[in-house]
Amino acid sequence: MNWSRREKVTLGGLSLAIALYLGFARANTIPRLTDKPEPTIINLNEATVEMLEKKSIPRSIAEEIVRFRKLNGPYRSYDDLHRVPNITESVIQELRQCARL
Repeated sequence: MNWSRREKVTLGGLSLAIALYLGFARANTIPRLTDKPEPTIINLNEATVEMLEKKSIPRSIAEEIVRFRKLNGPYRSYDDLHRVPNITESVIQELRQCARL
């Protein structure tokens, strides 16, 4: 189809108006390439202290989990978590829900 300049401008303006009306043009709703969604399940052998904290693991325990992994290598089972200093069974159960190995 061969559109005239006037039709192109009108169509462009209409498209912008619809986008604004639907809310897609607001700066806070436009997805950015740098925005990465937080994973719902984290990898315990790759998790940082901050990632564990976002999963409601206390900072001191998160630091122990990461430190233990760095000293002893990757976790092979959730039972390995029992060897982490100061970790409780409730924290291990929480990790079973939000982390994989």
